[in-house]
Amino acid sequence: MSIRSIAGRLGRHPSSIYRWPYSGLIDVPTSVLRQKGKRQKPLETRELDTVVSGRGKTKACVATFVERKRRFCIALPITDRSASSMETAIQAVHGAFPVGAFRTATTDRGKEFSYHERILTSLGVSLYFADPYASR
Repeated sequence: MSIRSIAGRLGRHPSSIYRWPYSGLIDVPTSVLRQKGKRQKPLETRELDTVVSGRGKTKACVATFVERKRRFCIALPITDRSASSMETAIQAVHGAFPVGAFRTATTDRGKEFSYHERILTSLGVSLYFADPYASR
């Protein structure tokens, strides 16, 4: 039985029936309701990535750290795109901030983040991996 058919029997507008689970009138998980409007923004807004030379003549690259909410960016040169170079860059940025300011980060699924477990144990920074092809 659909919401529209329930609304037709009760003589109510369907949008008022969608409010019932939120107000506690019926016991239905809100996750099964249809979503309308803007989706909830992700809580984590810091991102890490690397920028590699487009010419291909050098292995040098830049580690970028972006705090999207305040639009604060840090770019550090690193020797190559290895996990150890990225770990060193993360340690340098972590040391530049007050204790507790740099707790989590979101990254792509690049090989330079393969030391994520070492970073968690040594610095206490959890790395989260974004879904492939996701813009946020």
